[in-house]
Amino acid sequence: MLVKLNVLSFRVINVPHPSRYGREKSGIKYSTYIVKLSRLLLHDFLWRLKMKYVVLNFHPLVFFYIFGAVLSVCGVIGGIFSLFHKFVEHGQLFVPALLSLIAFGLGIQCIFFAMFFDMQQERGTNGWYA
Repeated sequence: MLVKLNVLSFRVINVPHPSRYGREKSGIKYSTYIVKLSRLLLHDFLWRLKMKYVVLNFHPLVFFYIFGAVLSVCGVIGGIFSLFHKFVEHGQLFVPALLSLIAFGLGIQCIFFAMFFDMQQERGTNGWYA
């Protein structure tokens, strides 16, 4: 619900209230809960990017998120390949590892820039970030 309110530019405030717990035990199975929650958060994040920065109003930070994700994944795959090339095929490690490290670093940097642009956009529209 908070993601949908953010897309529609509503302001949300936190109302503090005390929590009261009884003697009951939690029935949460963390091995499945973490996977389900992570999937839900990723789905809501991608939906928010699509709706807020592509459908309703275009913003170039989407390109930074896309390039960052692609370069980060390519860097990880390249790192695995360079380790395979070194230890299984007994090849050189420096050049493939350096290229995968550069790709991963650029990917993470693009993701950080996208997050920074996203925070700036939110600060300008509805003041979620102080």
